[in-house]
Amino acid sequence: MNFSYLRREPGFYRRVFTLALPVVLQNLITTSLGFMDTFMVGLVGQEQMSAVTVANVPIYIIQLIVFGLQSGSRVLISQFWGRGDRESINRVMGIGFFVAGGISSLCALTMGLFPRQVLMLITDNARLVELGTSYIRIVGFSYILNSLSSIYIGMQQSIENPRFGMTVFAISTVCNTVGNYILIFGKLGLPHGKKTKTGWSTNADVLEKLRYEAPIVGAVLEYRQYAKLKSTYAEGLLKAMDPDGRIRTRFQMTVTATGRLSSTEPNLQNIPTRTDLGSEIRRMFIPAEGCVLVDADYSQIELRLLAHISGDAAMQAAFTTGADIHTATAAQVFHVAPGDVTHEMRRRAKAVNFGIVYGISAFSLSQDIGVTVAEAKAYMEAYFATFPGVRKYMDDVVAKAKEQGYVETLFHRRRELPEIRSSNFNMRSFGERVALNMPIQGTAADIIKAAMVRVDARMRAEGLEAKLLLQVHDELIVECPAAEAETVRAILIEEMEHVVDYRVPLLVDAKIGASWAEAH
Repeated sequence: MNFSYLRREPGFYRRVFTLALPVVLQNLITTSLGFMDTFMVGLVGQEQMSAVTVANVPIYIIQLIVFGLQSGSRVLISQFWGRGDRESINRVMGIGFFVAGGISSLCALTMGLFPRQVLMLITDNARLVELGTSYIRIVGFSYILNSLSSIYIGMQQSIENPRFGMTVFAISTVCNTVGNYILIFGKLGLPHGKKTKTGWSTNADVLEKLRYEAPIVGAVLEYRQYAKLKSTYAEGLLKAMDPDGRIRTRFQMTVTATGRLSSTEPNLQNIPTRTDLGSEIRRMFIPAEGCVLVDADYSQIELRLLAHISGDAAMQAAFTTGADIHTATAAQVFHVAPGDVTHEMRRRAKAVNFGIVYGISAFSLSQDIGVTVAEAKAYMEAYFATFPGVRKYMDDVVAKAKEQGYVETLFHRRRELPEIRSSNFNMRSFGERVALNMPIQGTAADIIKAAMVRVDARMRAEGLEAKLLLQVHDELIVECPAAEAETVRAILIEEMEHVVDYRVPLLVDAKIGASWAEAH
């Protein structure tokens, strides 16, 4: 068939450019968005990137077919437009777009119903087929919408009224892009946590477990860390500063159930310390001119109290001989000599030690140290076999709490526990965890309060200019003239270590510095 006569019509190229350009741009945008989405999803890992690329092969083939049919119909329309043949224009445009939309819809439907079979024609990699199948099922809906928009454009004569068809096209593009958020958690092999009203949870605990699954997760966590430090501390603390350059907090005595002091407006007890960058915030806190800060911190006070309260001989021996409790625990749990304990063994033993204080379950411990529930349970059983007195204490304190309806600290401060008699399993379990923890954490709170009174009285009695500035749970910070620093340091250690006389000695580490970070 000879179409050479088409080129002889006046204004042919101008009409082709005017009518075909929107289709070309539409398809270029669609293809670009496809590559952008592929890149975005590819951020979750090389394997996922490969899967999405494979899955997009049949999708791009469909787009080329649609592009060809739409462009061809535009070229034919340009000829009829030049002749003024309005009826032929409508008919060719309607048929062209309807056929293009119909073919692409049929192809998209086929892929949606048989994605695995389609992808197996492209690759024999089972993993890529599995991930690509999930991808197609998610974004296939958007391509069907895109195809339907082409059908509508053809039926409604888009030269005069293209807005509705373009709206459908925009919706399909949004579906395609938003669908990739679902892919990250639900479809590309990344595990997820609990589901909230707005979708899968992306809180810090969930993302921390995904840190090594995808590069983008680490970037999100890092951004959140910077944003938190900037808004809450760098900017928030500056807003709380008084005209004299000091920040003054309020201490609440009766807010916490454990008896700890609570710092508010602003909270100076949650200044971050776990990361190097977060710890730098403490460098902002400096003493008055000519003064220094003395920071005294109890060493593992809750574990020492557990050893005293439980009466476990092995745990008490570990503390009285000056051994590192976490290394000693690891040696017993993993049946190795203390010198053969690795960093990872000590880390896991440390998690078990502190987890026991809070009544941790095998499941929660497994999440904390990254092992299976069975392994975590085995660690806990080995721990209780090493320190049988701790197991007996835990059983006895829960039984006593159920009988009395309350628990109390060694200073006889009481906390009522109606939850421990609840018929609801979750509520009762909460009560049992509180019964295990409150006598220990509550006693630690009582001790630090008594130490504050003794330290303040001692500094006043010796006529020192030093002032007690801040208490952060197991830590006291004093501001004093540089000349008094060593005297204050000695007072803090002596008064804090001897505030009580238990079977396991309390140890205090005290440092002097020109800032909170330097003294900590």
